[in-house]
Amino acid sequence: MFQVVTSRSDVLDMVVVIADLIVPVQQVEDAERSWRNPGRGELETIAVVIDFRDQVPQRCDLVDRIVTRPFGPGVVALVESGRSDLVFDLAQRGVLKCLPVPPVYEELKQALRYVVSMTTVSGRIKDGSQVVREGTPVAGLSPIDVETIMAPLKGPSAAARSLRRKVLRAAAGDTSIVLAGESGVGKQVVATIIHALSPRRNESFVDVNVCGIAESIFESELFGAVPGAFTGAVRHRGFFARAHGGTLFLDEIGEMPASLQPKILKAVEDGVFYPLGSDELRQVDVRVISATNRPLYSLVKAGGFRRDLWNRIATVTITIPPLSERLEDIPHIARQILHRDGRDDVVLKPDAIRALQHHRWTGNVRELKAVLERSLQSRTRPVLHARNLCFDPEMEDDEQDVLDELF
Repeated sequence: MFQVVTSRSDVLDMVVVIADLIVPVQQVEDAERSWRNPGRGELETIAVVIDFRDQVPQRCDLVDRIVTRPFGPGVVALVESGRSDLVFDLAQRGVLKCLPVPPVYEELKQALRYVVSMTTVSGRIKDGSQVVREGTPVAGLSPIDVETIMAPLKGPSAAARSLRRKVLRAAAGDTSIVLAGESGVGKQVVATIIHALSPRRNESFVDVNVCGIAESIFESELFGAVPGAFTGAVRHRGFFARAHGGTLFLDEIGEMPASLQPKILKAVEDGVFYPLGSDELRQVDVRVISATNRPLYSLVKAGGFRRDLWNRIATVTITIPPLSERLEDIPHIARQILHRDGRDDVVLKPDAIRALQHHRWTGNVRELKAVLERSLQSRTRPVLHARNLCFDPEMEDDEQDVLDELF
């Protein structure tokens, strides 16, 4: 359905005409309260039209509630002319379209069509009225739980919406997954989200950095060892055994030693392995999620990575978009970073957000986190303007002082 948040009949009447009885239209009088706890009506909503001629602060809060829903609809805002400050603020909050009021019929129609095409909710209609969501609710989790888990992936960009859909679909299954993407895009974060949404969420999530293990001890670290397996060896469980029933995350799988790849294949494919120094076969039930910032399939074709192992671990491949494709999401990502660091008091001014969106993020989200931390390190007030952003880690204090004077 379309929800219309307005106290005026002109907007409501126009949306009803556009819907033409194909999609139900609902006028919402107390929208903020209705979106506090999502119900079936909210899950079936494919677009929300919000009139900002009244109750601007409350309706800004409503936008924040809607855009963070993992199945959330897109938002069209109707703003009085001359309120460019409000238009900018709403764009940063995640509104997909802003139109002047009173809206022009054709412009509102095109805006609604665009929002429906961009939303995480499917626009397919059954029996003339029923809206069907893409994906299904996560078994055992409330919509609020799902929203909380998916929060690091929120954002209005098409890339973020596509990523959320892929993550939800992948989490519902139990096949092996490869997460591809540039360094710093958040592959480990996505892996933890998939685990948290999966039926294995109550079991262990074991995070293994392949690059951080010396090749000489790699086998014992993955499969465990028994006393006498090598000099000084003691009995210990490997990563596979520790992940039994849960998820094993192999970060930078492309760095896996070639000598170990056949044993990894056996463990992933059949769920069995021998601890180092033991002739006792062990069995485990593990879902493997791998990650790589290298073109792994090119490595397969060049003979640097076993094709049979690739075929087994890459049942599903998800490419995580770089930050350069998610510039619209930067305000949301920055707030998430600050929230995780306990800095909810920090205010990012509009000029700071614009500066962040114009930066070339070669280090992606990891670099954004570093810039925010560096910029706040010497600040006595939790307010960041563009002039306060410290992009260069080698910038001297006196250089920063000069920039402050210039701006």
